[in-house]
Amino acid sequence: MFLIVLNYTAFYQMTAPIWDPWQILDFFQSMSIAIVISSNIACEAFFFLSAFISGYQCFMILEAKGKNVFSIKDIAKIYFRKYLRLAPFYYFILGFGWASCSYISDGPVWSIMRGLWYNCNSTWISKVFFVGNIIGFQEPTEGCMYWVWAV
Repeated sequence: MFLIVLNYTAFYQMTAPIWDPWQILDFFQSMSIAIVISSNIACEAFFFLSAFISGYQCFMILEAKGKNVFSIKDIAKIYFRKYLRLAPFYYFILGFGWASCSYISDGPVWSIMRGLWYNCNSTWISKVFFVGNIIGFQEPTEGCMYWVWAV
């Protein structure tokens, strides 16, 4: 998980505006950054393993129940557990970023930072109910917490 976050941070730095364009050349010549950029493979492996483990757990639940079909109650339990794992940190990031972003407004990449939260007043409800990719559709690189489209 650490490599995934590091990979997306490096990608953000590569696409963000910079004061010195030659700085990006030094950035790419570093061996540590080459490892970070190639950690995209770690991201794909993480998604593959999590899907495999989730599928395995579903089969274990079915085997323990002695059935071949999930009931509505089983599916609701799976989604509720996933919600309990994701929601606290998700809501913390939404609340903290939305509340504090308007108070910190200085620096060379502030226009990018402001773009991360600029329309939360109108689309916050879709983010609270995890339907931001369906309701309140926006551009893929701007808006209220656009990076959580997959959640």
